Amino acid sequence: MSKREQCVSAYSPVVEVPGGTGMDMLLSDFVNTLYLPSRVEVSEGYAEVLNICVRKFSAHLGRDAKLSDLTEQAICGYLTEYRKQWSARSTNNQRTSLITFWLAAWDYGLLPAAPRSRRIRKLKANTDPPVAWTVEQVGQLFSHADQLKGDVAGIRAGLWWGALFRTIYWSGCRIGAMLQAESSCYSRGEGVLIRNQKNKTPQWYTLPASCCEAIDATKPWNRKLIFPYKKCRHTIFVEARRIIETAGLPCPRSKGMGLFHRMRRTNISYCAAADPAIAQRQAGHSSYATTLKHYIDPRIARGRTAADVLPEPLTSQGPDAA
Repeated sequence: MSKREQCVSAYSPVVEVPGGTGMDMLLSDFVNTLYLPSRVEVSEGYAEVLNICVRKFSAHLGRDAKLSDLTEQAICGYLTEYRKQWSARSTNNQRTSLITFWLAAWDYGLLPAAPRSRRIRKLKANTDPPVAWTVEQVGQLFSHADQLKGDVAGIRAGLWWGALFRTIYWSGCRIGAMLQAESSCYSRGEGVLIRNQKNKTPQWYTLPASCCEAIDATKPWNRKLIFPYKKCRHTIFVEARRIIETAGLPCPRSKGMGLFHRMRRTNISYCAAADPAIAQRQAGHSSYATTLKHYIDPRIARGRTAADVLPEPLTSQGPDAA
């Protein structure tokens, strides 16, 4: 027995799973009984993302995926089909998840060899700059949202959506973290503390009076969450798209175009126009390069360029001359 196998034998838990053992184990069973329990503080949202990856890989195979299906040929075939409908960035995320599962299964001694990542090529992601809404478009969305009929978790829809859109705009917070924010973390007239951030670091967002008044109108002190939502997570994106489209805002259906992320980009882009340090701090990034690459719309956060400083060359004839 090799040293690695001895370590695996010593530290790997003995777990009985319904899908078999070793290479015959179902990938879904491995993810949920071994992989996820061994990871500390994995959010429910991220766990669901991983399970969705497993389900899509299984759908590609036409059956429940097993650990033995984690091969270079199978993964490359899956990614090729996946890329036909989804962005390069999303495809790379699928690649990362499957390679991570493979490596973890190998560490547990369930697969005979580690993945050779270079054989599963990473795609070049779209390098188009981020796109945000203008402040005029955001105002248009607010006006439309305020008039919505019906209710959300017992709160008038116009109040709930109006407050949510305003809070995302003024904070730049991710929608997943905002929906988990408890009412006890909201300080009336001041702002909100968001704990469930992607970087695991709580962040305080100061909010203007107009935003606090919109939140107060929903009476958050009467419930656990500031923005309760009783439907499944996917539904909120479907409903948000319908609201944004009927408000007349650009809302492309291309894959990977996050609806609430566009509002987040709006916040960060306007912050960057005033001061890049504010944008980085608002985004909660350790590197401004990350903020610049993924969130700042250059049309809004426009710095001085050659068009601003170069002199206009003099010509003897105008541009319309024959």
